[in-house]
Amino acid sequence: IAEPGTPTALVLKPVSTTELLTEWEIPLNPNGIIRRYIIRFKQNYPHPSTNYTLIETNQTRYLLGNLEPGAEYVALFAAVNSAGVGNFTESYFFKMPESKPGPVSDLHVSSVNAISATVAWQPPEQPNGEIIRYVLNISTDHLPVLSVDLLKRSNSDKNLCLFDHKSKSDKTALVSVTSSLQNNSVTEALNDEIYFDPLCPVFVNVTSLLPFTLYRFRVTAWTSSGEGDSRIREEMTLEDVPDDPPRHVRLTSATHTSLNVTWFPPNQPNGIVTYTIAVLQSDKMFQSNLTYYDINELRPFTKYGVMVRAETSVGVSPWSEILFADTQQGRPGSVQNLTAQVETSRSVTLQWNPPINPNGVITGYWIFAKVKNVTQLTLWLEGVSRVCNTNLLSPRIRRAVLETLQDVPSSPPINLSYYNVSSTAVNITWDEPLEANGVIIKYVVYYMTKDTFLDVTVTERFALIKDLKIFSPYEVRVRPYTLLGDGPASGTLLIHTDEDFPASPVRNVTSKNITSSVVELSWTPPLIINGRARSYTVYTVVLLNSYNAFNSYSNKTSAFLTNLRVFTAYKVQVACQTKKGLGNILSKTIFIQTEEGQPATPPFNVSYQNLTSTKVRLTWRRPLVPNGIIQFYEISLTSKNNKTIRATTENDVTAVTVDHLTAYSEYTATVRANTKFGDGSQQSHALTIHTLEDVPGSPVTNVTYVNLTSSSIGLEWSLPKEPNGKILKYSIRYSMLEGNMNQYKAVNDTFVELFDLNKYTRYNVSVSAHTVAGEGPPAYISLHTDEDEPESAPYDIIFQQYNSTTIALTWRPPVKPNGIIVNYTVYYSNEDKVMTKTTTKPRTVLRNLEKFTEYEVYLTASTKLGNGGKISAIETFQTLEDAPADPPRDVVVKALSSTSISVGWSTPATPNGQIQFYTVFYTDKISAVHATNVTTVISMNRSTSSSKILLQITNGTNAVIKDLNKYSDYLVWVSGSTALGDGNQLSDAKKVRTMED
Repeated sequence: IAEPGTPTALVLKPVSTTELLTEWEIPLNPNGIIRRYIIRFKQNYPHPSTNYTLIETNQTRYLLGNLEPGAEYVALFAAVNSAGVGNFTESYFFKMPESKPGPVSDLHVSSVNAISATVAWQPPEQPNGEIIRYVLNISTDHLPVLSVDLLKRSNSDKNLCLFDHKSKSDKTALVSVTSSLQNNSVTEALNDEIYFDPLCPVFVNVTSLLPFTLYRFRVTAWTSSGEGDSRIREEMTLEDVPDDPPRHVRLTSATHTSLNVTWFPPNQPNGIVTYTIAVLQSDKMFQSNLTYYDINELRPFTKYGVMVRAETSVGVSPWSEILFADTQQGRPGSVQNLTAQVETSRSVTLQWNPPINPNGVITGYWIFAKVKNVTQLTLWLEGVSRVCNTNLLSPRIRRAVLETLQDVPSSPPINLSYYNVSSTAVNITWDEPLEANGVIIKYVVYYMTKDTFLDVTVTERFALIKDLKIFSPYEVRVRPYTLLGDGPASGTLLIHTDEDFPASPVRNVTSKNITSSVVELSWTPPLIINGRARSYTVYTVVLLNSYNAFNSYSNKTSAFLTNLRVFTAYKVQVACQTKKGLGNILSKTIFIQTEEGQPATPPFNVSYQNLTSTKVRLTWRRPLVPNGIIQFYEISLTSKNNKTIRATTENDVTAVTVDHLTAYSEYTATVRANTKFGDGSQQSHALTIHTLEDVPGSPVTNVTYVNLTSSSIGLEWSLPKEPNGKILKYSIRYSMLEGNMNQYKAVNDTFVELFDLNKYTRYNVSVSAHTVAGEGPPAYISLHTDEDEPESAPYDIIFQQYNSTTIALTWRPPVKPNGIIVNYTVYYSNEDKVMTKTTTKPRTVLRNLEKFTEYEVYLTASTKLGNGGKISAIETFQTLEDAPADPPRDVVVKALSSTSISVGWSTPATPNGQIQFYTVFYTDKISAVHATNVTTVISMNRSTSSSKILLQITNGTNAVIKDLNKYSDYLVWVSGSTALGDGNQLSDAKKVRTMED
């Protein structure tokens, strides 16, 4: 025995993107019984393998599974018999159908500078086909999406990067894209089109980005089946010099010693870390990380120029335009060069110059005089109202003639008032006492709280009190002094320092979940609030996305955060705001988690994979908005007859295997995600599932047959109740009760005619259906062909002799009787005639035969339809010997001499055997002999008579008797004897006389 040849007529047919049906026929030269087949296959592209996978099967078909969509494979086939493995076929190359690719791998983004970044990725680990396109989407939170298409190079060598995925080749796609995200346009700096080489890393340089901006880069791969899953990376571009100066700069006067400047950041801040405020007239520069600043310690009633610029870690922006503003008017300084000259005993001339620091427009001067023992007299200069209209800077001399004698003031300062300069400083103003009684040389200002008592001495009618407690009440009194002493103190002026930014954070921030999207926050005001809490600002940031933030406001120590994302972690800080603002002190960060709810979106990207004909594996993606911990998924598969199979997963497992499906059936699958609060009525899009074909699950039905002839039948059946696929063919196997199975194939037909059957024979027949997956269980039927004339005759005839006229015959029935033998006919003949005898059994006895006679015998067997003209072989038999039935004939006696005679005769007409000898009887006692048969002659010879009958035995048909009496008369008889005797047959007596002598 030699090894078999190669399988023939190979057919490779994909049945899905991951399964391939292979079929073949047995070798033309099997050289024996094919025991099994061997399949060797491996992947050539895109993940070439050096090792073959071996599969053995005893069928002439096999379903290769778990293949990669879009991959190229090579397969070889060989047959195996008892001698070993035959030669493998030539290599068969095949490519699987493509499907959507997986996400690209190793996506990373790196900033090159403030306006450009490099986006790089590797081809998908599961390309599922030939990647023909990449789409790069670039977006921010506030600008439209920019799309960049990369197309596969038409003349690219697909094996260029096949064995070195991680390194660049000289053909690695490296393009430079200039994008203007403001108008959503794209131009390509190097070529009109952007190309890439399959299986090579892709590098894309994106330029003209916005500095210090968070970009979202999304990449998807495409095959001919469509777009695959995306991969997303976020990258912040580097900082840069601000493109332009701060915008909308406003400069306003705050007090007589301070200005307030506010602004907006530049259009492109590019990562501002601080602002610089320049005050031109003072040559001072200030820093602020806020968009406002209070410039203090300025001169009252002075024009100042201010400009602002922004700074990043890279550099500074241009200065804003110079804005001018005047500080408010303040109390003027003391007049200069005050002199007094007594003119008379009742008059004095006063002369002075205006204050060096008028701190505003001098609208007039007050001159106070005190006359002893007379109430204070206040003198007004003439034309006070007109003096205001003169040159503010020119010295003015006014004369007043008074009659005065100094004394201690007899009345207190009046009209006390104040204004807050800052949160720790106030400016107290007052008017001189009505009865100053002299020149007030100083004032002592007392300011006190419950715990402190302080004072300050001034010479003017105002006092700037610093280092006060922020937002605190004080009692203020002013006592005047002349050269002669102090006067009475003024009444108490109740003041309150101004508010400031809170100096400590909000305390004890706690949260309470109200609903899945509402959280109640409560807190305790800051210990050092530095004012009255006008409002509180709650800063709320999604924990996993710091760019998704919002602020809430409350004028209470609690707030409700509404419209929160369900089951989302937030970090929360609270800031207190006085009338000065929020300041920079935030509470400790607390982390809150909203309650779970029902999913707001369904699972998506539901797909399936056929594992077997009754088992599928479903996979899906988690809901984009699960709103809680997924406790389980509920999967429903509904068939066309509305029967539903349900399955659930444990925890957040996004795959399930569903078994016990009906093969080759269509199901509609949906998936629901469940938190502990339910599924939210969120159901995935319905997915249509087609189970694979399988071998039929039940045999064919209604198998019936009809006899067409005695050697053919018509067999008919119906489809299986569970076909489990498209019936490709039927196999009919049939055999006699004991015999080998034969096979007859009929494709797409439920009727077959079976020919060349044995007539009147019982057959066991099986009918089985085939799908692409193989053969189903058989249906059995027992059938019987019709009767016919025998196709063969009886044989093995055996003879048994009873006697010379009776013989028994036995024989064996025909090998192919083709029915029930109703009778046998025995034909037997000798030379004279032909005789017949009929019997129903395979034996008979022939009687009344002729003795020692040769007969020819043959037989026929007959069914109800006849004997078919079939006769047995002609056999010959001979009956047994017996004694002769008659004596010898034609006896002739003749004298030869005086003492001898000759006797001649013929054989008996019916010798009944082989005459063994003849006996010649003779006697000279003629008168005493009356013999008619041998018995009588013998009896006479044995008698006591003196005259005896003599005999002579001879083998021939003549005899010579000698020693006779001369010239005497003799009687002669003749008898013939077989092995069984003479039959007592004696010829007639013949009389003869010897001759004379």
